[in-house]
Amino acid sequence: VNLTQIYQLLKNAGHHDNDTRYMATHDLITELEKVDVLDQSLQIRIRQAIIQQLDDKNTDVQTVAVRCLSTLVRKFDSAQVADIVDKLGSLVADAKQEANRDVYGIGLRTCIVALKPEDGRRLAGAL
Repeated sequence: VNLTQIYQLLKNAGHHDNDTRYMATHDLITELEKVDVLDQSLQIRIRQAIIQQLDDKNTDVQTVAVRCLSTLVRKFDSAQVADIVDKLGSLVADAKQEANRDVYGIGLRTCIVALKPEDGRRLAGAL
């Protein structure tokens, strides 16, 4: 796995151009599929970038970020998965987040469907 490439993709995920953000996230999914284990600090950076993209003004970027969530919950450790699910759950329930509630709900559903069985059992009570 090329960590330099992953860091560059994370940088591009915050780029001002919609197409660059979209392609960076799309390519990040491809790179993450090749990985078995990721460093905790890198997991945090990726999680933060993807959660931020759920609020993107471009719906294509939001859509690819939702798709990326499936990969994250399969590749990340349990603590990071719990943080993702908790964040999405609180965003769905937050009355101030009405504009993107559908995106958060689809993201939460995507995570639940992709959960590893052991994470699903552990997170069932929190949901």
